[in-house]
Amino acid sequence: MIKACASDKLQLNRAADDLYLVEVKSNGERSVFKDNDVSVPTALSLNGRLFVSPKDHLDAMTPLPEQEAATEGLDIDIEVLSTKELAFHMTLFDWDLFWAVHEYELLYHTFGRHHFGK
Repeated sequence: MIKACASDKLQLNRAADDLYLVEVKSNGERSVFKDNDVSVPTALSLNGRLFVSPKDHLDAMTPLPEQEAATEGLDIDIEVLSTKELAFHMTLFDWDLFWAVHEYELLYHTFGRHHFGK
């Protein structure tokens, strides 16, 4: 499904069978996903990126420049935050993550994919 949508959007003019859904990690490692894999976006590694590539271009795939550099964070002293402020911000972050996850992905990860016949 992801390959077909990406092929249409990017106008690759190739059949979905000629394309691979590939994760490229920051160390250059490539992981090819199967057509029947579910919850692919949540299975990505921390600094991995998802690509749709023709079968003959897999060897040419390299990490993006932003994958190779360390990400910049905020420089704050955690000791100046009260425990109540810290708990509040952690709860906000947890809720943001919770609402970003699709219902089926939550069920798959909670109960296991094998319970759903996929």
